[in-house]
Amino acid sequence: ANPAYDPARSAEWWREEIESLKALYPGKPVIVTECGYPALEGIAEGAVGETMQAQVLEAELGALRPPLVSGVTVWCWADHPWPEEDFLRYLTTSPFGVVSRARRPKPALEAVSRAFRKARSITAVRAPHAPNAEDLFVRMVRPHLQEIPEVPFPEGFGIRPMRPGEGALWTDIQKDTERLFTIGNDLFEREFGDDPEATTWRCFLVVDARGTAVGTISAWYSRDVGGLDYGRIHWVAIRPAFQGKGLGKAALSHAMRVLARHHVRAWLDTSTARLPALRMYLDFGFLPDLELAGAREAWTSVQAKLRHPVLDAALGRKATP
Repeated sequence: ANPAYDPARSAEWWREEIESLKALYPGKPVIVTECGYPALEGIAEGAVGETMQAQVLEAELGALRPPLVSGVTVWCWADHPWPEEDFLRYLTTSPFGVVSRARRPKPALEAVSRAFRKARSITAVRAPHAPNAEDLFVRMVRPHLQEIPEVPFPEGFGIRPMRPGEGALWTDIQKDTERLFTIGNDLFEREFGDDPEATTWRCFLVVDARGTAVGTISAWYSRDVGGLDYGRIHWVAIRPAFQGKGLGKAALSHAMRVLARHHVRAWLDTSTARLPALRMYLDFGFLPDLELAGAREAWTSVQAKLRHPVLDAALGRKATP
């Protein structure tokens, strides 16, 4: 360890090296299999102190985020026995752990946890609730991302990733579309502000032949849904003047293919009042999640209005004609 070690310069070195690597292999994902810094247990300050370890890891993990990299592994979890190595003056215990051999957390553990929470934008899954007696929030899951229906955009329409600074445009589309509740001006920031870089490749605008945005959809993510990583179809909206043209189905097909590059399963939340959207999601292989409190009752209310074989199979009975 170098007493003059600069965490900010280390982070910049990672960026420069990976950008050079990506230039050699464009379009290929980059995974960093090891980054870390030593900290002698019980030593707070100095070049090999626990404070420096935390600062270095936080700086480096702040740089090693999508879209620069697809993943990173910290070396390592715990200090452990090590053969004598002359480059560390014959230490017999590896000092690179973020916890000690006795599993005492070093400051680096919280630094790593904080960096990963920020990078992954972990959010809690919202349970169903009832804004009114007829509109219940429900969750749908797709246990795999195989056999995604391919739905092309109609002539004159297409889709592109969002660009930085287009949050207000996204909000305008949502306000134009939403009829069940009020869209606040801060919604985009609340939904995506923890990971603005990801919006440039996970959030999309549906556009017409002139490039005017007429809809939006997001291929977002949730890293801890019942302990599992899920892709998330999020905030689907098509301006009313352009509904009925198949744009929602084409956008959903595109977003699901994006999710399939990074996830093995997906989920979404919606509400029982959105019958056309529910039919579309069922057609695309999303299943009712019946595990949440009140879910079966909510889906039974949908079944009374929407005939669909997937829904009938999930509830274990046929809807009343």
